Amino acid sequence: MKTIPGVLIDIDGVIFHDGKPIPGALEALKFLKTPISFVDEEKTSEQIYIPFSFVTNSGGKLEGVKADSINHCFNITDHPYKILKEDVIMNFTPLRPVFKDFKDKLVLALGFGDIESILQDCGVKRYITVDEYTVIFPTSMPEFKSAILTEETTEIRKRVFQRLNLSETMSANDLDIQAVFVLNEPVDWHQSIQIICDVVGRTDKRVHKSLENNTLDHIPVFSANNDFLYSGAFKLPRFANGAFNAMLKFLYLQQYNHELNISLYCKPETTTFKYAEKFLQNKTTHKISNIYMIGDNPKSDIRGANKAGFVSILTRTGVFQGEINDPEDPATYVVQNIYEAIQLICKLEGIKFP
Repeated sequence: MKTIPGVLIDIDGVIFHDGKPIPGALEALKFLKTPISFVDEEKTSEQIYIPFSFVTNSGGKLEGVKADSINHCFNITDHPYKILKEDVIMNFTPLRPVFKDFKDKLVLALGFGDIESILQDCGVKRYITVDEYTVIFPTSMPEFKSAILTEETTEIRKRVFQRLNLSETMSANDLDIQAVFVLNEPVDWHQSIQIICDVVGRTDKRVHKSLENNTLDHIPVFSANNDFLYSGAFKLPRFANGAFNAMLKFLYLQQYNHELNISLYCKPETTTFKYAEKFLQNKTTHKISNIYMIGDNPKSDIRGANKAGFVSILTRTGVFQGEINDPEDPATYVVQNIYEAIQLICKLEGIKFP
């Protein structure tokens, strides 16, 4: 059986930066959307595509929506070159198998973006968001405007009661929440940390009770992103979800004298890279020779790829701007951009690059 390479690609800082395409990225993506036989007939006469996928720590939208945004950014309208939802792994995508275990259980979810669409698309039927929680139980955050009944909050309450089949006379103790999912950094950290600590720091399915003797387990908490900082349009780095996770763990420990365990699903976590490996293999009937990770962030893309045993390729188009290599998380190869990265992969795998 012929072997072919598999390619994983970060998005921000690799194919575009601040919404602007990086030179050479469009040509690289079109090559990956072209059968190898069109380029190298000596390699194979079959119409075989190099399996590839984007892997990003960003979230807040479904894979198909992210794919459409990439197509819009590059003005890709021709069907053969269009990026599909099957080509995208968002920060929550590796959690899809986990969501199956909670499809009929009540979960608490939070983060900016369209998290309700994500939960529903992942098959979760019984959920409540942090914002909904504070509307249902306004005294949990008395300084919030949600304490005042308005047409909007009345509609939210009605929607939640119908979804969970609960009575309007219920109390917070009636919510048997089985897990917490942090799908993105929240807009209001105070609100989210307070509610998570209330929900997780409990015994006997009751909130507002301290964990005793520092020995009790708590309901699982999952986070889809642990990047501490990110670079955007502002000249200084901004705190990201990893900073929120750190603050949540610190305050939970201060309140309950008990460690909060968070299961991480994001780069550089091995869980995400192992999921991506299976994801690529499912896109082809051929054995994958090597998996290449193209990224701009040494602490995220390169560290994770190296831990997973992948071939790491570091570009100079984003976070990394060094001349040689990153000293703490050195990549297998360093190139200027994704175009050079694809050229290198083809050279290493014996595939002609036009």
